[in-house]
This record gives sequence, C-alpha cells and structure tokens, in this order.
Amino acid sequence: MNFINRLLGLTLALLVCGVALLALLVGAGVVVPPPGVFADMVAGVGGASVLSEVGPVLVAILALLVGIGLLYLELRPRRRTDHLVEATELGELTLSRRTLRDFIVYVGLQVPDVRSMTVQVTEAPDGMHVVCRVDANVRAVLSELGESIRQAVRERVREQLGLEIARIDTVVRMSTTRAQRPVVK
Repeated sequence: MNFINRLLGLTLALLVCGVALLALLVGAGVVVPPPGVFADMVAGVGGASVLSEVGPVLVAILALLVGIGLLYLELRPRRRTDHLVEATELGELTLSRRTLRDFIVYVGLQVPDVRSMTVQVTEAPDGMHVVCRVDANVRAVLSELGESIRQAVRERVREQLGLEIARIDTVVRMSTTRAQRPVVK
C-alpha cells in the first residue's frame, strides 16, 4: 500500500473517531454546542427522556469503536514481503520465499537417507539464513548427513539461482517408524 492510501486511511479513521467522540460528548450532555447550526439538532436531545438519549450515545460509542478499529488496522506493523530481491552479476533477481523453500526441499530430498524435510528462510544483516528440519533414516550418520545437506543446498542454490546463503542450520530427527500405507477397504 502506498503512502497516499495510508494517509487517506489514517485521515478517515481520525475523522470517524473525532465525530464519534464529539457526538458522544454532546449526547451525554458534557459539551453544550454554541448557538447556531447545531442548536436545532441538539434542541430535541435536551428535552428528551433518558431512553431516547441512550440510542444516540450507543451509536456514538459504536462509531468510536469503529474509528479505533480503523486506526489499529492502519497503524499495525505491516507483514514483511514474501519476496527476496538479490542483486547478482546478471542483474536483479526477485524470488518468492516459497519458491526458494520448495527448491531447497527438492535439493535436500535428493540426499540419501533423507525421508522428509521442511525449510525456514530468513534474512539477516550478514545474508540469508536457512534452517532445514530433516527426518532421516535410522541408519544415517548424522554428522555426515547434516554436512551433505548443507553442501548440496549451498552449491545448488549458488549454481542455479545465483544466491549466496550465509548460514545453513540442519536439525535432524531420526525416523524409526515405517511409512504407513493407506488401507483400502
């Protein structure tokens, strides 16, 4: 969302909050408007019973809550972009995080003894950090498996995508259960 849209959203939210707060104060009798344009509107409220005053006050409270909600939606932190932009020797590369994760999983599943894998990619000041969570066969040597995954991922990402990964952490879990086959009835 660009700056103008955000500014208009904030202006609308503040306007709704201001009008609702003013209506609430006038409806509750805390503020008496000066004679003029609003005097005719408020004249009926001054001589009305308590039950007829509750309606406008509730509407003003509801409008105030809507305004506060709009302010929250405009001022909350925005979600980070889901794209990585990297300047390479061939130009600028824009790649979605999901594509990068899927590619790393593809590369990791080609390493022997890897049964399944999930990946988390984050950006840090020193570059991209990757965390690979791997389910491995029981017969796998963990230190060799972790190093094989790190080496394969680093090389393939560099060769095929032109990206450098600053750090690759591998969390390996030994899988002792066999994959269950679906039961057909």
